[in-house]
Amino acid sequence: MDSKTTENVMMLSYDRFGHYAPHYDFLNFSTDSDNWWYKTYGDRLATALFIIKTAEKGGGTVFPKMKVVISPEPGDMILWFNANIKFEQEDLSFHGACPILAGRKIAMSLWIRCRQHKDLKCQMNDKILSHELNDIIRNFD
Repeated sequence: MDSKTTENVMMLSYDRFGHYAPHYDFLNFSTDSDNWWYKTYGDRLATALFIIKTAEKGGGTVFPKMKVVISPEPGDMILWFNANIKFEQEDLSFHGACPILAGRKIAMSLWIRCRQHKDLKCQMNDKILSHELNDIIRNFD
């Protein structure tokens, strides 16, 4: 991953009752957008969510379309793809932050853009089938 293709890190802090409604990180700008980031680096390919502190109760990351809630430990990273192999929105990436019932959750979000990755050696084309988000989720017990 080329660090030039990531947005600045965003620190997230949720206190009691704090939450984030389910949403997509894929921005889906129109091709004639004036947004410099979009023109230069494309849309958000993936999201890396680094967990710094977990809440005492609540605060998981929910993927409603997959009916999955991830309850990580401090030091864990959750990674998901916002775009499929055709760089279209990955429908299963719809996610949110569950309400904090006790304590505080602190996390750091990093968005990785689609273009300018010199390390990607494979040819992206229509002949390659899209992987689905639920194929890459692992359960860490």
